[in-house]
Order: sequence, then structure tokens, then C-alpha cells
Amino acid sequence: MSHQNAFDEHANTYRKWATSIADGDVEAYASCWAPDAVAEDVAMGMVTRGVHDIREAAIRWFQAIGDQKITILAQLEGDGHSAVMWELTAVVRGVFAELSPNSQPGSRFTKQGMSAFRFDDQARFVWERSHWDRAGVLRQIEAPHDQ
Repeated sequence: MSHQNAFDEHANTYRKWATSIADGDVEAYASCWAPDAVAEDVAMGMVTRGVHDIREAAIRWFQAIGDQKITILAQLEGDGHSAVMWELTAVVRGVFAELSPNSQPGSRFTKQGMSAFRFDDQARFVWERSHWDRAGVLRQIEAPHDQ
């Protein structure tokens, strides 16, 4: 596959991933992942293995976090990896324990990060490592705020 074809196929998957997050669409989100995929979230210290467990984590996330919008800021390709810089804005609706048991419902937060991926030959994620500033997000979601 040419570099441009890989870039385009990965970009399509990233768009589907971002749209599924904004829509809270668990099945569309899960379809971005290969069956034996591994997702590593460095900030939360979470490693999720297999599309079944990735789907289950997404269900819990979408229940706790709503009004999401993820914007892809940049896409980089090279040496078998692909990476995106992104910005997520969302509102806390409940508790996602791995993020914080002390989050305040109604808190709006913004987090910026970078995720590195590897893809299978069907342009599905087989591995992700996500990096973002946990302390900055915790300041936004744990502080009392006006409703």
C-alpha cells in the first residue's frame, strides 16, 4: 500500500472514531478496533485488551461523559505507526472511576492529547497509546462549579 493510500485509509478510520465518540455510538466505535486490539491510556493507567473489553470500557465512558466533540488537529504517518493530535471537549454526566471518583456532574472539560496507533490491513486499530494531561482534566472536573 502506498504512503498516500495508508494515510487516506487511516484518516477515514480516525474520522469514524471521532464521529462515534461525538455520537456516543458504541458499535461504530468498536468497529474501529481489530478483535485482538490493545488500547493503552497512559494518563489513566489503563490497558484494555480485545475489542469486547474496549467496547465495555466505551459503554461506561459514554454513560459517564456526554456532549463530546473530538477534533483531529494533526495526523502523522511513518515507520508502521500513525499518530493523531486531538482535542476533546465534553461534559461530565456521571463517574468513570478510572478518571476520577470525584468528578462533578455538569463540569465541562477540554483535554488535548496525542494517540499513536498501529493498524491492521483493514485499517482497524490494533494498538493505541494515548497521552494527555490528567492533572489539567482533574482540575476541570473535580472543582465545584455553577450549575
